[in-house]
Amino acid sequence: MGGIDVFCIAAGAIISSGLFILPGLVYAKVGPAVILAYILAGVLVLPALFAKTELATAMPRAGGSYFFIERSMGSAAGTIGGFILLSILWHKIYVRGKAIRKAALIHIVERVTAKEIAGDSLGAELRKMLRERDEIVEDRFDRLVKECEIIDTGKPTTLIDFFTIAAEKLAKRLNTDARQLLDSFIAREKDTTTAIRPGLAIPHITVDGEHKFELVVARCEAGINFTQDLPPVYAAFILAGSCDERNFHLRALSAIAQITQDVDFDKNWLRAKNIEELRDIMLLARRHRETV
Repeated sequence: MGGIDVFCIAAGAIISSGLFILPGLVYAKVGPAVILAYILAGVLVLPALFAKTELATAMPRAGGSYFFIERSMGSAAGTIGGFILLSILWHKIYVRGKAIRKAALIHIVERVTAKEIAGDSLGAELRKMLRERDEIVEDRFDRLVKECEIIDTGKPTTLIDFFTIAAEKLAKRLNTDARQLLDSFIAREKDTTTAIRPGLAIPHITVDGEHKFELVVARCEAGINFTQDLPPVYAAFILAGSCDERNFHLRALSAIAQITQDVDFDKNWLRAKNIEELRDIMLLARRHRETV
């Protein structure tokens, strides 16, 4: 790979998503303030720019950040620093850019498609095409996400009120008593909190019966206080299943863990415009899917 090849890859990554896609997504969020947002971002970058300029002037050799770190902290630190920089670059060019392009593609096609041929299912059709393009094989958890109830509220909610709402929704699907589910959630939470990290909780219980398993997903922008030791929870995945579904229960927990480990999950979750965008975050996530 020559210099021109490297230049084309870098320039393509910057110009394609940076110039043609990113401004449109920013404008959709902040409107006319997009100009101010870019100016502020430029001001914040200036200290790093000046520091890099001074270092390059003082040490005019090829290697960039790797060379600066290697000179000041040793070769081991330089190697680690270079690896970290390459990892960040790979994420920004490939992983993050790919996610942005997916969201932008759906947004752009929906905007330009004539109303008479769009219909209510256009977004779903576009998402299906993206999944086929990425060869995402739908598994049982995906089907569960497609059919699950999603609670989306911006109001402050107590833990008891939240569990009450979730229990009522699950009771209808499981054909069981909502009060019994509520008591189970409260007892489970008293035993050990289901808030697994700041902003995320996965309450899960077992229910009587056979072949029962349901999911309720929630976003609370104001936050829910699960425990005093952790910040409020903004994303919650509530699972309830019978004992014979133990294997799938574990697979569902694994799928949720993979979805929420994405570095941009929290940001995308809070920025989603509606319930369908929340559902898309789960359906389009990169994770291991069962093919059987």
